[in-house]
Amino acid sequence: MMAAHIIAEMGEFMNEIHCTVVGNAVSDVRSAVTKTGHHVASFRMAATTRRFNRESNRWEDLDTSFLSVSCWRALADHVLASIHKGDPVVVVGRLRVREYVDSQGRAAISVEVEASSVGHDLGRGTSAFERTRREPAPEVAAPEGAPSVNVEVAA
Repeated sequence: MMAAHIIAEMGEFMNEIHCTVVGNAVSDVRSAVTKTGHHVASFRMAATTRRFNRESNRWEDLDTSFLSVSCWRALADHVLASIHKGDPVVVVGRLRVREYVDSQGRAAISVEVEASSVGHDLGRGTSAFERTRREPAPEVAAPEGAPSVNVEVAA
C-alpha cells in the first residue's frame, strides 16, 4: 500500500500535460527579467502536420498549429543566444491552454508550452553545441570554528 504523502505528491504531477513539439520558430526570441530577477524568454513556433499521399506519391502539408513557448532562467538565456526566427526546433515541456477575452471582446484561446528543453531539429540541419560554464557561488562566511564551503549553484 502506498503512503498517503506519496499519493499526494503523485497527484501534483498526474494532471499536467507533457508534450514534445517539432516545428519552426516563427518569431525572434524576446527576453525579459521579472520583478524577482528571473530571466524569461519566449518565442512563437509553428508545427505543421504532414502526410504522405499515396495517390500523388507526394508529401502534403495539412493543418498548421501556432503556439507560444516560454523558457525560464538559464534555459531562457541559452534560447536567446541560440534560437532564431526560421530555425527548425524541438520543444519539450508542459502544455497550457488558456481561454481569454481579447481586446475586442471576442473569446480566444492561447496555447503555450512552458519549456523544459529546447533544441534544434537535427533531422533538418546541423548545430554546434557549446557547453556553458557554471560560475562558482561566492564563498559564504561560516560561523567561527566551522570550515568554509564553496558550493556550485546549478543554473
